[in-house]
Amino acid sequence: MRGAMSRGFRTLNTTRSLRGFTLIEAVASIGLVAIGIASAMGGLGAMAKTDRQMQEREIMQRLAVQKYDEIVSTNAIDTAELNGDFSDRSDDRYEWRAEVEPSGEENLEILTVTVKRLDTEEGPEATLDGLVYRPPVDTGGTTP
Repeated sequence: MRGAMSRGFRTLNTTRSLRGFTLIEAVASIGLVAIGIASAMGGLGAMAKTDRQMQEREIMQRLAVQKYDEIVSTNAIDTAELNGDFSDRSDDRYEWRAEVEPSGEENLEILTVTVKRLDTEEGPEATLDGLVYRPPVDTGGTTP
């Protein structure tokens, strides 16, 4: 009898262990995996979008610095137009605008260069401010 009982338990345990997952358990696990993959893909998409925006801002900031340096080094504040595009650099995606304002200090002015995309009215832009020294004009006269 003892052998029959132990054999019965083995048969019961063996049958139960070979049963596997039910259809509902398999469908639920596939659903959870699909949700996890969809979430991961959404996160990667958001990271890629943020990366593109940061690269765009960096390009605009570099263009603003280059245009600021160009205006200051050529002393083009009074002689050149203070707006345009970057077609001279073979990049027609961006436009720039410069403004000169008094700083409140003698012989110093504030030069602001702003770069933005041509194809968007409202969007990211890069702005660079700096002080420009304007030497006093010598009139040739003597001071008393």
